Amino acid sequence: MSFSIRTVSAAVLALTGLSSAFAANLPVTLTSGSGALTVSGSAQTNLGYGGITFGALSGSTTSQSGSVLTQAETAVTTTSGNAALATTDFTGSGWLLKNSSLAITYTNISADFANKLIYADVTDSLGTTRLDLFNVATVSGSTAIPAGLLNGQTASFSNTMSGLTLTSAAATRIGTVANAANLVGFLQSIDFGTLAVSTKVAAVPEPSTYALVGLGLIAVGAVARRRRAA
Repeated sequence: MSFSIRTVSAAVLALTGLSSAFAANLPVTLTSGSGALTVSGSAQTNLGYGGITFGALSGSTTSQSGSVLTQAETAVTTTSGNAALATTDFTGSGWLLKNSSLAITYTNISADFANKLIYADVTDSLGTTRLDLFNVATVSGSTAIPAGLLNGQTASFSNTMSGLTLTSAAATRIGTVANAANLVGFLQSIDFGTLAVSTKVAAVPEPSTYALVGLGLIAVGAVARRRRAA
């Protein structure tokens, strides 16, 4: 019984590549999820001094129940090697900050777990721009994707972003629109509350993974055929 060195080498290399492919985490896709922003009582009180309210934007996908603004997740991204969740998007969502003389909308909100930021498309009298909206003091709950998650297998995450304070850019923008630059520091001191995010993802193999599987099976089959022929 003998085997071609080339055939055996091909099988070994293919199986080694296959093993490496499954050792790394597969890409994941969002299956379901939502984010609930709970606006703190202190934020409502402090904004109320200027007659300002902060709530769901009419016509957006965000719903409001009391001080809780809820929006559905639409997509997620992961860190290098699909090791952990990096960001989650709430496309179509919308929040509105307004009083009798100004209206600022924040739409298509995204939460960045890795960099502790929440950003949005901001529209006001100055126009529309993508802006870092809130700095996040803490992110609780693991964002790590379980190692070895196979095709179709799912993983669930529960994360809370706490201590949401306006970024310098966001507070300055409000001050400019309201013609109240002296309020920027005060606005940045307000803790807007928490964003609780519940996420469910499923593993999805890349085409290259399927190619390695096929190559491995072909190589193993070739060795088996030669063994039978011998």
